Amino acid sequence: MKSPGAAIESDLGIRIRVRPPAARPVVRVHIVFAHPSHDSFTGRVLGELLRGLAAAGHVVTLSDLYASGFNPVMSREQYVRETRYSCDLPVPEDVAREQARLDAAQVWVFVYPVWWTDCPAILKGWFDRVWSVGYAYAPGQHDISPQLSARRMKVAEKAMVVCTAGHTVEALRDSGCYDAMYTTMIDDRLAGRARQTEFHVLAGSSDLPPADWVAHRLSCLTTAFELGRDMRYRTYLEMNSPDWLVPARGDRPVTMKQIEGVEVRALTQEVGRPWGWHRAWGAVTWAEHLGNPTLRHYRLEVGGQPVGVATYNLENWRTVEIDSFGLLPQVIGHGLGGPCLTETVRRAWADGATRVWLHTSTADHPNALPNYLARGFRPFDPLER
Repeated sequence: MKSPGAAIESDLGIRIRVRPPAARPVVRVHIVFAHPSHDSFTGRVLGELLRGLAAAGHVVTLSDLYASGFNPVMSREQYVRETRYSCDLPVPEDVAREQARLDAAQVWVFVYPVWWTDCPAILKGWFDRVWSVGYAYAPGQHDISPQLSARRMKVAEKAMVVCTAGHTVEALRDSGCYDAMYTTMIDDRLAGRARQTEFHVLAGSSDLPPADWVAHRLSCLTTAFELGRDMRYRTYLEMNSPDWLVPARGDRPVTMKQIEGVEVRALTQEVGRPWGWHRAWGAVTWAEHLGNPTLRHYRLEVGGQPVGVATYNLENWRTVEIDSFGLLPQVIGHGLGGPCLTETVRRAWADGATRVWLHTSTADHPNALPNYLARGFRPFDPLER
């Protein structure tokens, strides 16, 4: 996170060099776009999403189904291949090309309008053809959860749906359409094929009065930009025995003091500001977080001075989640990350846990994941839990 800059003296007696934030990891994103017009509202949403991804420096590939003339109609030959589970036969070239783009990406994004409570027919046909036997599902598989070991598809770190709709989200929920859309896309088409999923509906173009829609439209486009700019995915890590902990030594001992209320919010916001923690949280969300009886918040201290924050989720007291952990920006890069994480993990085990776990994000500090791995955490796949 640091590069040469002006040096200042901290309250801890540590000489700190102020540096600009580190470059975050580049995420490889593949977008499947299904709309006949780039001049439409859905097209504008795609444009803002792409602008946000470009602002963050991510690598993007695009399957523009209408513009490329993708054929959504399954041929008789492909139908026979699918129904006979003939995995030894090749898939059509256009299908193989789509599968290669998906496998090369870490994140998939599907952008489309909601037509009759589903995606356009061209995207439905894309799934019919690209989700081929031996790639997206295993031969002879009849349950709804794909068998990961018997297929070629590379599981995505994240799959995101960004769809537009004329009705408001409230109207879609009231009618049952929202749940139907979610179930079809997330629980069926993407089930088990991505470690994380998100479902975003940018809605209201038909239901809202024109004056209200103008303002809401701008809000939707801003959301699309932010989804691109803040694109991230998580890595899940666990420690199943205190013997896994590899302590890091520091020059000065780390202590932890339990905190509550406004101090939790102030410290968490200061620690997380460079990494976008809780950026969109308002007063209601913060009140719910601070009032959650399963969370325990601690201030990390060195020499009696605050250096970071740690929060545990004790919803399952035998399995402790480190809900958040981080250092204040002014002390990053001075050897405190390892000792502070060591003390945080030790306290989790001291309360009788049988497993300690957490997740980190590509939007976090570049040294976050290496620190977790160095302390003995091991990656796990949430799809297998």
